[in-house]
Amino acid sequence: MNSICLSTDQLTAALPVLGLDVAKKSVQAELRTNGKRVRFGFENNAKGFAQLARMLKEQGAPKVWAGLEATGPYSHALALWLHGQGHRVSLLNPRRVKQYARSAGNRNKTDLLDAAIIADFVCAHLPAAWQPPTLEVAQLQALVRRREELSLMLQAEKNRLEGVASHVRCSLERIIDTLSAEKTRLEKLITQQIRSHQQLSRDHQLLCTIKGIGSLTAAILLAEMARPGQVERARQAAAHAGLAPRREQSGTSVRRNRGLGKEGNRYLRKALYMPALVAIKYNAPLRHFASRLRTAGKPKMSIVCAVMRKLIHIAFGVLKHQKPFNPSLA
Repeated sequence: MNSICLSTDQLTAALPVLGLDVAKKSVQAELRTNGKRVRFGFENNAKGFAQLARMLKEQGAPKVWAGLEATGPYSHALALWLHGQGHRVSLLNPRRVKQYARSAGNRNKTDLLDAAIIADFVCAHLPAAWQPPTLEVAQLQALVRRREELSLMLQAEKNRLEGVASHVRCSLERIIDTLSAEKTRLEKLITQQIRSHQQLSRDHQLLCTIKGIGSLTAAILLAEMARPGQVERARQAAAHAGLAPRREQSGTSVRRNRGLGKEGNRYLRKALYMPALVAIKYNAPLRHFASRLRTAGKPKMSIVCAVMRKLIHIAFGVLKHQKPFNPSLA
């Protein structure tokens, strides 16, 4: 495998590749530069990041193309640090990396081997560069995701109420009351976060002009969606959400849609399901769109997913042009 990849932004600019396998406390790395591979580890904290900077300098790699799996809080701090240092950073879907490893015949799993596989993946697929969200969007995302966590816990406790003994029921009800109160508090914080930033407030108002998109869904879109400036086209935003259609074709006998995969932002997919059902009923352009698909014999879930994808396209256009939803353009 070539140790140098070409940047998709500037094909003439070659960058050394840095594969990073991130755990809670440590990171294993493989650097590919000047035709050699250097493996090393460092702590997943500020001290370790400084060690990484020294290592890159010693190896004559002032700027690298770093690939690491999107593993939530474990990888986020390192990704932000790398981006802040001017490196090209690609956050990778762990599922895709795992599938790539299997396709390459790798059955063993060690941290050092994972770092090498990630470096291979970057060279083979030239993944898109990651752009971190602004501070206000990152704060909004943290609030939105915490609300989702509480919603899941709240539903789990409510499910336990059925058939439970009376002396246990009181405990469940106290927890439900606590979770409900905290969920309400978070929703107020989400509203405050949006209102306290002019652009967020403006974008939120624009998204709410789309029939089917309510205040909470608009907040989730602002927090989770790939927006203009991060990606160039609406279809890229749909792919980020995992809402790009998948086709399977082989010869003349196999031609079918594979539906939606499990890649992409699961928060967006969940948030758009109910709005899509509402839009099919009350959003005239999307109602007609769904009707055409129904006439063409598409199954119900395919239609719903197509409308979810349309909503992403519409939301992207509204944010890009900074104009309210115009049904005649949908």
